[in-house]
Amino acid sequence: MKNKNSIAHFSDKEQNALYCIKKKIVEQLHPLIIYSIENSICQTLRRNCFAAEKRAESWEFSGTLLVIVPANKEPDEKGKKETEDLLKPFGSVNLIIHNVGFMASKIRENNLFFSWVHRNAIALYERENAQQLLLPLPIPRLAEYKHQAECFYLQNPRMDNYIEEKWNAVEQPKSNGHKKGKVQPLELRLLIAMKNEEKPN
Repeated sequence: MKNKNSIAHFSDKEQNALYCIKKKIVEQLHPLIIYSIENSICQTLRRNCFAAEKRAESWEFSGTLLVIVPANKEPDEKGKKETEDLLKPFGSVNLIIHNVGFMASKIRENNLFFSWVHRNAIALYERENAQQLLLPLPIPRLAEYKHQAECFYLQNPRMDNYIEEKWNAVEQPKSNGHKKGKVQPLELRLLIAMKNEEKPN
């Protein structure tokens, strides 16, 4: 099973950027959990015969993080902007910040964004076993709900409506009362009409 707290499969530069970003967020906001929603890397290599430095490389990181803070500890817009500005040396980072009670309530309401993040996103940071406070509800028929999650993102990559979006209930197949996989016995009745014939004397 994949460890949802591991970024060992990321490149060294990604890991270093996320480590520095996480450290700054922890210092500024004292969160309970930091989830990695998405991140991207843009790497450019230029070669120029006229330049003194004939080969030049540039690397840029960008990403979105969900930061979960204790109750009544959400920063205002100014505090959020100040934190994002502190992260600029490491890349362009968009912070989504909510308190743990808000996220827990949204999960209970079958909110698509918060339920899927809690189940699938990498937790870059956690303290006080905060994820246990969220009590995720099981997502039945995961494959079909995964399609909903993908459509939600593809149709609106900025995820503007993430607070309102909920799962669409997937209709369960009707049961005929028999357990799946168990072969029911088939009763066959053979009616045999036998004619009594007189035996020859």
